[in-house]
Amino acid sequence: MNQIDAVERKKDEYMAESLEKALAKIPAKLPPPGMYGRIRSGIDAEIQLRSLRRKAFGFASGFVVLTAVVAVFWSVLAQELAQSAFFDYLKVLWMDRDVVAANWSSIGSSLLESLPVVNLMVWLLFSFFGIGLVWILVQTWSKTHPHNGSNHLAIYT
Repeated sequence: MNQIDAVERKKDEYMAESLEKALAKIPAKLPPPGMYGRIRSGIDAEIQLRSLRRKAFGFASGFVVLTAVVAVFWSVLAQELAQSAFFDYLKVLWMDRDVVAANWSSIGSSLLESLPVVNLMVWLLFSFFGIGLVWILVQTWSKTHPHNGSNHLAIYT
């Protein structure tokens, strides 16, 4: 058994030496200049494209939800405004300006009390949501389309 192990060791040593000699004869090749930069810029562009896709999907889904909710609440707000006495009260105040001038503080507060506050607050909330979506769209556009004259994509992750 020892003789077989010794032969195997000798064989392994001989193969390792011949492999080292063969590899020593092959000249080492360096990668072409700029290869790392090209690989890195490709990876960065892929990362940015994924980020842009996520943001575009978020914007599109937010816009769809916002549009659906605005369509529903527009009819609710129009109905609430039609049922409230706000426009009738405003018309009376417009025709009798002397009363408005004499009692402006109580008239202003009573005019505000006739508004449907809950629906107006919902509209204000959705307005901020819509402005936020547009802001995200503008930020994403400005990050992917730099204004410094370069033709490459800016990397923002």
